[in-house]
Amino acid sequence: MIGFESAAPLAEETTQPRRAIPRAMVGSAVVIGLFYIFTLYASVVAWPGALSKFYSSSDPWYTMAHILGGFFGFMVLVAILNSLVGVCVAGFNSQSRILFAAGRAGIAPRWLSRSHGTHHTPHLAVLFIAAATVVATLVASLAFDGAYNGFIFFLTIATIIYLIQYLAVAVACVVFFTVKDRSDLNIPRHVVAPILSCVILAPALWYSMKGLTYPADDAIPVLIVWAVLGVIALAVMYARHVEIGSEQERWLAQAVHRPSGVDIDERVPVAD
Repeated sequence: MIGFESAAPLAEETTQPRRAIPRAMVGSAVVIGLFYIFTLYASVVAWPGALSKFYSSSDPWYTMAHILGGFFGFMVLVAILNSLVGVCVAGFNSQSRILFAAGRAGIAPRWLSRSHGTHHTPHLAVLFIAAATVVATLVASLAFDGAYNGFIFFLTIATIIYLIQYLAVAVACVVFFTVKDRSDLNIPRHVVAPILSCVILAPALWYSMKGLTYPADDAIPVLIVWAVLGVIALAVMYARHVEIGSEQERWLAQAVHRPSGVDIDERVPVAD
C-alpha cells in the first residue's frame, strides 16, 4: 500500500494538477485496497488445511500456486516482479522530481534542476537516482552476503521511512488547514481522517521496529545515523542562510495566496 503518493511530485508536469493528482492518488489507493481485500479473501478460501500454517508460512502465495500447478507458481513470480518494477518506477518518478526541486531551491547541486530540452523532464536527476540505486544495491549485496539480505535491509528501511512520512503528512495536514488555510478547512477530511490515520499508523510503526532480526535489525542504527546527518545538514544550511523554504513558499503561493484570475490548474511547465 505504498507508492500512491508518488503522483504528487509530478504536479508541475500535469495538466490540471489540482484535479488530476488527487484523482490519481485516491483512485490508486482505493483500487489497490480493494485488490488486497480480494486477494486476502481468495487466499483464506483457497488455502489447504489449517490457516495457522498460512500465517506461519514464509511464502504462502507460492505454496498455494504450486499446489494448483507449476504455471500458477510462475504467475506468482511474474506478479511479484511486476510489483517490484512498479514500485521502482514510482520511486524514480517521485524522488527525481524531489531532487529537481531541491536543486532549484539551491539545497542540492543546481545541475539537478536542469530539464531535458525536448521532453522537459528532470533527466539528470533521474540518471543520478539510477546510478545511486545501482551503487546502493551492489554495496548492500556485498555487505549482507547476497542480494536477498540486501533487499530485506532496504525493505525494512523503506517501510519505516514510509510510515514516518505518512504520520508526518497526517499531522501536517491538520496543522496546515487549521492554521494556514482555514478558508478551505473541511473537518472530516482535514482533521478527522488524518487523526484516524495516525491512530492506525502509529502502532504499525511500533511493531515494524519491534523484534527485528538480521539483516532487518541493522536498518535501525542506519536510520538513526541518517537522521542525525540530516539534522546536521539542516543546521549547516541555516547557518549559511540557505533558503530551504523556497519550494514550500512557491507552492503555498499558488495554493493559498494565488492572485485572482490565475488558474492554478493550468499546466506549469518544468523550468530549465
